[in-house]
Amino acid sequence: MEYSLYSSRREERFGSKKNIILSGQKKSIEPEHKEDHDKTTMGFFCARGYAVLTIEKESVMLKEGYHLLLDLEKGDSPELALLGEGEVLIESVFYDDPEMIPEEKGTLDDFAACIKIANSRFRGSRLIFRELKDIWYDRALQKAVKKVEKTYITFIAGLAGLAALAFLAMEYWGKEMVIPVIIAWLLLDFLVINPFIYFTAVPKPVKAHIKKIHDLSEYEKKVREKEKNPSDERAQKILKKYKWTGRN
Repeated sequence: MEYSLYSSRREERFGSKKNIILSGQKKSIEPEHKEDHDKTTMGFFCARGYAVLTIEKESVMLKEGYHLLLDLEKGDSPELALLGEGEVLIESVFYDDPEMIPEEKGTLDDFAACIKIANSRFRGSRLIFRELKDIWYDRALQKAVKKVEKTYITFIAGLAGLAALAFLAMEYWGKEMVIPVIIAWLLLDFLVINPFIYFTAVPKPVKAHIKKIHDLSEYEKKVREKEKNPSDERAQKILKKYKWTGRN
């Protein structure tokens, strides 16, 4: 729970105002929350006179023209009270924020996670790896994975290595070595080469960006829902671009 105090004459920051008239008596204020949002910012603007806002055991003076913004997490219920002479405008804004995960150095655990990522990026992977149905990659991880896939670097590296080793086996090691060499390369590609390419691109710690669906925050639930059910904006743009003419 944090607050910031600053001076401003711009009352228009408050869209829907709740007016509190103070006349020397203490008035309790109820913190507001919404079920479908993780965070709340309560704004207090002293429009006239002065006010003292008590937050738990701390008191803050609001002079005329001063704003105070109080940031609350879901579940925060501090005791709030106003005392003074004048008028205070109050508004609550409800919103969600993505979780900020500090970047760390890569570890063996991260590489192990990249082995799973590298070998589950194909259609039908959810039927084989059932645990994929219960997890969700956050935006940062999705972006990194898509960046790797967009370059086709894993496919190019795998194919180039396979062709080179098959050629060497045919030319120098004998035809009987072709199959063993191909198998050895595929294992190396699946377990080391491809995972290492992902490892260099994804944010670490990787597991912090892989979320259990039942543990998602409200913000993450909304992002996932949009991914599952893309909004009509894209469809509207397409329809705008290619208007129906009535011709066959």
